[in-house]
Amino acid sequence: MRNAWTCAQGVTFNIKGPNLFLARCHCLGDWKRVMEGGPWQFHRDPVVLVEYDGFTNVADYALNMYPLWARIKGLPDGLTRKKELAEKVAKKVGDPPFTVVVNEGRINPSNFLRVRVFVNVNQPLVRFVPITLKERKKYPVRCEKLPNFCYYCGCMGHVVEECGDGVHDPDVCEWGDWLHWSNDSEGASDAKGGRGGSWSNAAGRGGGNTGAG
Repeated sequence: MRNAWTCAQGVTFNIKGPNLFLARCHCLGDWKRVMEGGPWQFHRDPVVLVEYDGFTNVADYALNMYPLWARIKGLPDGLTRKKELAEKVAKKVGDPPFTVVVNEGRINPSNFLRVRVFVNVNQPLVRFVPITLKERKKYPVRCEKLPNFCYYCGCMGHVVEECGDGVHDPDVCEWGDWLHWSNDSEGASDAKGGRGGSWSNAAGRGGGNTGAG
């Protein structure tokens, strides 16, 4: 992860267990880059980070919420103009804190709403957002830079061949490669998230059978 984070003052890692590390940044700028610049991956597995308070046993942290940029396609234009309405849509994809990309009071030039949410790596990825206005409709969700996820159970951190006995009929898999957002179709832009609290320490876990080094 040192190469990915490119910390100006370096970063110190302390191994706390299998795929479990305590990382210490040595300046505020590096801390902000690490905590705001995600989502991060290691060998296509999710790297889950949480701010460390300096006292709690690192193993007691849940380390299950992963930031993800998603795009909900085909929404009525009115749901993409106001932050409050866009956040209600984002809530159907994941948990706060939310970041929504809206054109306040103006027509959305694209056919999607772009949101940053936190998703539980132990729960299936959301594929469709149901919304009822005049009638109930489902709007497809596509995700940017997804780490490895299972086409059978929909959870991140492993692939379908590693789920259970690994033998699953593709016809019964409800998730698939189509969940990835394609930059070739409509393009993508850079974005950053938010943070809170002090800056020195972070506890993290690398998904699957990998760790951070």
